[in-house]
Amino acid sequence: MLEAGFDRPFSDTAIILLAAGKSSRFEAGDKLMAMYRGAPILERSARLLKGEAVAIRIAVVGER
Repeated sequence: MLEAGFDRPFSDTAIILLAAGKSSRFEAGDKLMAMYRGAPILERSARLLKGEAVAIRIAVVGER
């Protein structure tokens, strides 16, 4: 039998996706919108975090 909360170890945790910045050193434009394996990097990152059992998900993005 699993200890209480063991099956959801991060249920009281927030995930913060920091996705802001000027991309000043990235020569191809906005690095968050750069394609990687068929999807923009920002979308891929958000998708990877989607399945995590956490209390809240927060995305911090810069001005567009």
